[in-house]
Amino acid sequence: MRIPVSIFRFMVCLFMPFSFLQGQQAFYDQDTKNLLDSLENRIIALEKEIPRLAENRATNYFFAKRDLDFTIFLKHYHEYVFDEELDKAQDLAESRLKSVQKRGDKTAEDFYREYKKRINKEISEQQRRYQVLFEKEKTFKKEFYRFVNEGDEYSLKRAQRMTDLALKYALEKKLSSVYGYLFHYKSYINSLLYDYYSEYDLARLTKSETEFERYFLPLVESDSLDLIQQAGKLVDHCYNYSLNTSSSLDTMYFAQQKRMVASYISDYYDRDGSSEVFDRMKQTSLIARLDTLIQEGIYQWKDQIIVIGHFKPEADNKNVRKGEAILNADQRLLQYIRLNRLAKFDKELKMGQTFLIPYVNNKQLAEFMYNPSEKNYQYIVCYTKVDSDYFTRKLGQCLPPLQFGKRAESL
Repeated sequence: MRIPVSIFRFMVCLFMPFSFLQGQQAFYDQDTKNLLDSLENRIIALEKEIPRLAENRATNYFFAKRDLDFTIFLKHYHEYVFDEELDKAQDLAESRLKSVQKRGDKTAEDFYREYKKRINKEISEQQRRYQVLFEKEKTFKKEFYRFVNEGDEYSLKRAQRMTDLALKYALEKKLSSVYGYLFHYKSYINSLLYDYYSEYDLARLTKSETEFERYFLPLVESDSLDLIQQAGKLVDHCYNYSLNTSSSLDTMYFAQQKRMVASYISDYYDRDGSSEVFDRMKQTSLIARLDTLIQEGIYQWKDQIIVIGHFKPEADNKNVRKGEAILNADQRLLQYIRLNRLAKFDKELKMGQTFLIPYVNNKQLAEFMYNPSEKNYQYIVCYTKVDSDYFTRKLGQCLPPLQFGKRAESL
C-alpha cells in the first residue's frame, strides 16, 4: 500500500530526534531558511489541492502531481546540499532521473538531468572549498568548533562530516602533514559523539580516577573479549577527551590504562591460543625478509579480513606487545570503516576472533617483523569473523585481494 506523502512526512518528523531538528535549523542562514520554508509551504498547498483535482478528474491533475514531486525533490536536495551530504543529493538526482526515464516523461527528464549536472559541479566546488579550509589549521579549527560548541546531535554530526570530508580530500592530495592534524580533530569528534550516545559521561570519567575505575575495571577484568574491547574503546575516548579539554586526569594516565587493556587482551588470547583457528593460522605463515615485507593496508583474504600495519611498542613484555598490535589494528580498521561509511553505529563493528599471523624468519616463528629503516615493527592481524552480514558484504566490495607475494608458504 502506498503511504500518502503527508503521512510519510509526518512519520519522519515524529521519529526524528527533536534536538537534531533544532540543531539543524539553528545553522540555517536566512536565505536557506526562506527557500526551505517556501518549498514546505508549496508542498502543503499542493497536497491539499491534488485530492480535489483527482476527485474532479481535472486535466491539470498530472501537472500538479509532477509539481509536487519536483518540490519534494527540491526540498530534500537543498537540505542535503546545506548539510554537505552531496553523495546523498547525487544519489537522489540519479534515482529520480532513472525513474522518469522509464516513464518517458521528457520534461521531468530534463529537470532531474539539470540537477544531476548541478550536483556534480557542487562536488567539485566542495573539494576546492575544503582545500582552502584546511590550508591553515586555525581556519579549520574555527569552523570545527562552531559546530562542536553547539553540542547537540546535529551540530556534532556536522563537525564529524566536515572532518571526514577534509580527511578524504587531504588523502586524495596526499597531504600527510594536514592529515595528521585533521585526524586529531576526527578522534576528538568521535569521542564527543561517543559521549553523546553512550551511557558514559566523559567529563566525569576524566576528572576522577575513582569514577573512571568504577566503569573501567569491571569491563577490563572480565572474561569476555567483547567487554575487554569495550574497555579499550572507553579508554581511547577518555584519552581523546582529556587531550582536548582541561580535565584533571591527563593523557599519561589514560596511556597507562591502554597498556592495561593490551595486557588483558594478550592474556585472553594466550588462554584461547590452543583453538583450531589459531593452529591453522600458524600454518599460514610468511617468509619475511626486509626486501619482501608486505605492503601495509587492509585486505580481504578468502572470507577473512587482514590488517597489515606497523607500531612502536610501548611495553617490554612480549605478550603485552601482542595486545598493543591488535589494538593498533583495531584502530586502523575502524578508521577505514568510518572513512568509507561502511557502518553507521559502533555496535555494528563486532569483529569476532582476532589473531596475529606469525612470520617465519630464519626458520623461527615471530609475531612481528622489525624494520630498522622505519624503526618500527610490522604485524599481520587476521579478523576471522564480522558479526554483521550487511557489514561483511559492504566491506568486501571495498577491499582489494591480499597479495602475499612469491615467497608465501601454505596459502
